[in-house]
Amino acid sequence: MPHTARYQPARGPRRERSARQLARRFAGFLPTNKDKPELDSHLFYWLLESEAGDRKKETPLILWLNGGPGASSLTGVLMENGPIRMELDGSISWNPYGWTKVGHMLAVDQPVGAGFSYTKSEPSDKFKGEVDGPGYINNLDEMAEQLYEVISGVVEQHEWLKDCPLYITGESYAGKYIPMISYYIHMKNKAAGKKLVNLEGIAIGNGEVKPFLAYSSTPDYLHALGYLDDDQLEWAHKGLAKCKEYVDKEDWAGALKACDEDMQGVMYAKYVQVPFIYDVRAKIDMFTSLTAKVTAWINKPEVHAARLPPRPDRARHLPPTRSIRYPRRRP
Repeated sequence: MPHTARYQPARGPRRERSARQLARRFAGFLPTNKDKPELDSHLFYWLLESEAGDRKKETPLILWLNGGPGASSLTGVLMENGPIRMELDGSISWNPYGWTKVGHMLAVDQPVGAGFSYTKSEPSDKFKGEVDGPGYINNLDEMAEQLYEVISGVVEQHEWLKDCPLYITGESYAGKYIPMISYYIHMKNKAAGKKLVNLEGIAIGNGEVKPFLAYSSTPDYLHALGYLDDDQLEWAHKGLAKCKEYVDKEDWAGALKACDEDMQGVMYAKYVQVPFIYDVRAKIDMFTSLTAKVTAWINKPEVHAARLPPRPDRARHLPPTRSIRYPRRRP
């Protein structure tokens, strides 16, 4: 088991919160494709213990997955729902709505090739119809197999998690991941006649469960808000009809280009012209700006040295974060 030393920060009048509220954090790599060790395939995980600091069996374990596909789940933890968050100026502050207030958080860079996760296989050019090397995944069944190995591996390494109810959560393309991994866990438990993994529930936000349905609703939504006029709405629907032709033929590369680039991309660039498509009220593109800040921070050599374990099959207890901006006390 990894070392679990505690850190007590110096007392000070401006420190309304202690670094202990980050509780213990662990990072590690766990192998996938165990039947092919020559591929050296590993998924990276970051485990953040509940801010309560307890290890009760009823404390939820919340698995967080970003989408993409291929996005690092650390972006969600550092930009949205983790105990700390990156600000637009590059500083780190406390997140008063972090999910570690209600449970442990587990973020996994998956599938192989996302974030810190890696393999010795070679990726492909999907738009040329190529198939990825054997260390990568080529379908959601393979994704579920890889992710299951990591979930069960994390629980095995941190045995205090074994009875915690697991909630699988995520956004965007995780709308594909979450139902598949949940079903895979269910079937594993059913075959074993017991709960190998204590799956309790799932939550999907902004999920790309059925992409064409999402694409086809966007022009109507923007028309209702006044961002598209009648002629522009008609143009968008013609683009959607072309996209639907590719969908019906299961030409996914053609469908992506028709829906995403030819219709939606042109629609936002030429007609709508809002800086942030996920919130039309916003004045700046926060997602792109924050992603750049998070990416730069994650790729700093000192962050790699502090966060990445020296051995890929062993978890590492992380040192306390000292660079958090503490809020002033209210008078």
